[in-house]
Amino acid sequence: MTTYLSTAGQYTGFDCVGFAIRWCQRTLGAKNANFRFIHSDIYNRQYNRKGRIDARQYAFPVQGGSVSFCLATSLFTHLLPGTTERYVSEVARVLRPGGRFLSTWFLLDEKTESNAAAGKAEFKFGYRFEKHAQVNIHAPEEAVAYRLDYLEDLFAGIGLVVVGVYHGGWSGTEDRIDSGQDIIVCRRV
Repeated sequence: MTTYLSTAGQYTGFDCVGFAIRWCQRTLGAKNANFRFIHSDIYNRQYNRKGRIDARQYAFPVQGGSVSFCLATSLFTHLLPGTTERYVSEVARVLRPGGRFLSTWFLLDEKTESNAAAGKAEFKFGYRFEKHAQVNIHAPEEAVAYRLDYLEDLFAGIGLVVVGVYHGGWSGTEDRIDSGQDIIVCRRV
């Protein structure tokens, strides 16, 4: 992003993993005045057990309608539905009309389910729930997959239009892209 974004633009990155944010502040933020990195002390059983903020109440640290592009990689693959719903609604809140949202997921749809049943998928999401599935019942945020139809309904209900769905390598699908995870691209209405 430092080579793509001009000095007229701004980048705000936030995460619950403190050491990663500190690295970004020292390495990227110190050299780029338009980049800021915020440690969000959000509780996560897998990545921030001492966190003090409930993720289902977290507000993104940017003004509503001020963002042209949101990027979330390897985030929703570690979140349970309540937090996912909150974060997606926050994306819709901060994106300006026409803004784009690129996010990575493990998607459950006809193709991925068929490949999983045939043993072609990298992960087996054996613990099934209404909206999602998990690989580990004791560490639910280790790897989480979502039903694509559920996500499409979630996005539509808050003003995000899905403009592209791309399968990643984990799924074993023949039409996969060069990404371990699946990608969804949305546009804010």
